[in-house]
Amino acid sequence: MEERKLNLLNYVGYLICWVIAMGLGFLDLVSIREVALGLLAVGEVNVKLAALVDKIGFFFFGVIGLVILILSEAYYRVGLHKGILLVRFGLVTGIELLTLFVCDGILLMLPGLSEGARPGGLKVIVELVTGVVGVALFLKRRD
Repeated sequence: MEERKLNLLNYVGYLICWVIAMGLGFLDLVSIREVALGLLAVGEVNVKLAALVDKIGFFFFGVIGLVILILSEAYYRVGLHKGILLVRFGLVTGIELLTLFVCDGILLMLPGLSEGARPGGLKVIVELVTGVVGVALFLKRRD
């Protein structure tokens, strides 16, 4: 009975890790879109061209999101069976948080962007620190 409970808890943990990774993945895609639109705005690109780029990008982000969804589920499932789920979770979330850090850093450095479009400094620092910690834990575990 205890072994079954442990398996159920592992499975629930696997699902929670996967849901968190999907949420951060969605935030990554939204941040990449914000950076692209910010670059188009600062570059004074025609509004119609920017709308077209946004619509085409939205389609490709949907495809990329689906690929990430499918691949990460398998990656976590295999990690669960190998007993390294948390290591894999640390790597994936670390990469996702570092992606958010890079996107927010680009938005902070874009000239001519309104203050409302810029991320907060504390948010950027938290993304950097937690992203580096997640990747470092993965690299330490691999040694």
